[in-house]
Amino acid sequence: MKKISILISVLALFVALSSSAQVVRLGLGAVGVSPGKNSAGAQIPLIDLGYAPKPQFDLGLYSGFGVEASVDELNEQNQNGRVSGGFRLGVQGRYFFNSENTFRPYLGLQAGALMGATVQVDNNTVETGTNKFQVAPIAGFRFGPLNLWASLQNKRVYANVGLLFGFGSFK
Repeated sequence: MKKISILISVLALFVALSSSAQVVRLGLGAVGVSPGKNSAGAQIPLIDLGYAPKPQFDLGLYSGFGVEASVDELNEQNQNGRVSGGFRLGVQGRYFFNSENTFRPYLGLQAGALMGATVQVDNNTVETGTNKFQVAPIAGFRFGPLNLWASLQNKRVYANVGLLFGFGSFK
C-alpha cells in the first residue's frame, strides 16, 4: 500500500508540474523483446511521461512489466530453467539531438526500482521480493509519433517500439 501511495504522490506532483509545462510527452502502446542463446525476455512499458521545458530535452517517469526466461541444457534428461518477472518504476531523462525535424535521435538514462519474483525449475524454488535499484541507458529515435529505442537492463539489450506523442507547444 505504501508503494501505491508513493506512486500516486509522484504522479500528482508530475501533473502539477506539467500544468505549467511547455510540452508534455506521453508514450503509449510499447513492447520490447530481447532474444538470446537459450533465453528470451519481453517487456511492456506502461507509463512513459515526460515534461519538456525545451525541445531537445525531457524529464519524466516510466513504468512497465517484464519477464525473462532461460534454459541451461545439462544433459538429455535434466534441464535447469529460470523464469523472472517484475515491475519497473523510476525516472528518466532524454536528450534529443535533432529537435527541428520529424526524425529525432536521442540518448537517455532511466533510474529506478525493479520489483519482482523468480522461479527456478531445477529445484522448484520460488524467490519473492527481489527488489533492486537499476540504471539503464537508452538510445533511440522518434519519427513522428513512432518511437524506436534500445535499452540495457539486467545485462540484456532490449529492442523496443512504441508511440510517443507531444502535447503543448514551445514559445
